[in-house]
Amino acid sequence: MDYEDFQARLENLGEMLEGTYTLIGKLCMRLPLPINLPPIPLDGDRGLLDGEGLAVAEVVERARVALLDLPMDDVTTAVFNTLLIEWLTTRELYALADFGPPHEYLPPSMLLALERMGRMVDYLEDRLDNPET
Repeated sequence: MDYEDFQARLENLGEMLEGTYTLIGKLCMRLPLPINLPPIPLDGDRGLLDGEGLAVAEVVERARVALLDLPMDDVTTAVFNTLLIEWLTTRELYALADFGPPHEYLPPSMLLALERMGRMVDYLEDRLDNPET
């Protein structure tokens, strides 16, 4: 894969990561005690990578810690916790891919993480719609 292809894939993955953050924010508002995640600042293509993007990661980490004390069943809590850890980890992979050399394993690693997160979002939507199940 040449550098231009790598950058194009990375840009696409960054958009997917931002979209996943938006879905996570919607899920957080459905928690027993809603948690409001701010939008990712749009600063060209640097929204996830600059200082404001780092602040977003810190907000996600605070949300992750806070949700551990919410009145939810253990499975829902564990999946939500895993989702937020996965998002934070994928954001770090994104930063590594953007700032480091174009390692070919990074885009597929991020894509797999995004697919896992999509399944967790679907699961959590169902759990929050039907908390008795």
